[in-house]
Amino acid sequence: MSDSAVLQLKPCPHCGADCDARDKRCWLCHADVTENAGEIVDAVVVPEAPPHYAPTDTLFAVMAGILAVLIVLVGIGSAVSEPGLTVMLLIVVVPALIATLVRIQARKGRVGYVSWGEKLATFLISASITVGILGLLGIACIIALIVFCFYELANLNTH
Repeated sequence: MSDSAVLQLKPCPHCGADCDARDKRCWLCHADVTENAGEIVDAVVVPEAPPHYAPTDTLFAVMAGILAVLIVLVGIGSAVSEPGLTVMLLIVVVPALIATLVRIQARKGRVGYVSWGEKLATFLISASITVGILGLLGIACIIALIVFCFYELANLNTH
């Protein structure tokens, strides 16, 4: 380790902030740190962490294309074995995809750039909203069926 990677620190007698041992004033409270200086401590300067991985737009487009192909293949596979699942897949994926494309284009028009994370989050939120709406419609259908059954039972007893 080189000498430039070691920094000597001393505490400020007024606020306690760690200051460079060569400084005359505290970086935080601007008090004089030459008087009554505390113990000088060697501190190792740690290099910055590497930046987080963020795929480029091209890589995101390739990953989105692969995902689209996988969704199509799952749709074909489910159409062969269980056609009802294909209908459910289309009911969830197609509106979410259309909503995502519309929202992304609108945001691109306002901001000019949309990151891959925003695109992915928009699709997941759209798909979640679609599933939530389908769940609410299912609950509404069950409630309507129960009300209808009670109505028919009430009419059956009156005749």
